[in-house]
Amino acid sequence: MPELPEVEQVARELREVLVGRRLDGLLHAHPDVLRYGVGLGPASFAGRSFAGIGRRGKLLLFDLGDRLVLTVHLRMTGRLSVEPSAAERPAHCHLVWALGDDEELRFSDARRFGRAQLLRRAELEADTFLRRLGPEPLDVELADMRQRLRRRRGTLKGALLDQSLVAGLGNIYVDEILHVARLHPRLVAATLREDEAVRLREAMRQILEAAIAAGGSTIRNYRRPSGELGGFQASHQVFGRAGEACRGCGGPVVKIVVVGRGTYLCPACQPKRRRKIPSMRRVRASAGKRT
Repeated sequence: MPELPEVEQVARELREVLVGRRLDGLLHAHPDVLRYGVGLGPASFAGRSFAGIGRRGKLLLFDLGDRLVLTVHLRMTGRLSVEPSAAERPAHCHLVWALGDDEELRFSDARRFGRAQLLRRAELEADTFLRRLGPEPLDVELADMRQRLRRRRGTLKGALLDQSLVAGLGNIYVDEILHVARLHPRLVAATLREDEAVRLREAMRQILEAAIAAGGSTIRNYRRPSGELGGFQASHQVFGRAGEACRGCGGPVVKIVVVGRGTYLCPACQPKRRRKIPSMRRVRASAGKRT
């Protein structure tokens, strides 16, 4: 599934080719893939222009002006691209918008898990999915992140995969971040020390910024809008490398299961430690002192 670096790369590439361009209308839409807000429909696209393209977590946000926003969630195999109108559309092309100049914006998805919505800005701001998203991992403050973690009684990996803690992380980058931070994925999130929280936040920035610069990671299906593959998979320290030598210490990378997800780590670089979980009374008291 595309994660924050891949979605950010898609937003940046499409921003370069779409912002300022006019939409001539919607040419094709699978009814399961595109939904509409109140009073909106296929005709709502005609004559709109791309005022901006952003990202929140793993969600793409297309500002169409007049307080209309198109949201696109790529899910597992979704891909957006700008193609010549004369180019043959693949069988799994589910959304097509006419752009003029004999070009189309296409959304293709082999598994058809991806979703798009055309919403008014007020509907977007009230959307329950967006409202529950945590802060962006590149922007989260250390104190905020640590306080959020101290409320979690489960594993550190499970906490980082929860989009309400920080938005945009998935299986690949959580494993890479935890390796750089030298933290075991089964460490109880609430027991994280301050120095470990510092390492975790810095590892988030290091890994995500490097992955964005490399165009994301292509494991199976992900391609950039340009058609190019991501390049960060060549720099993975642990993900997908079970049985290979750790690039830090030379020991073997192993694969385990954490919160139902295949998880890669180096046991030497990420030792497992057992710690007593602080009581929620102490956590609340600590939070009260900060405020």
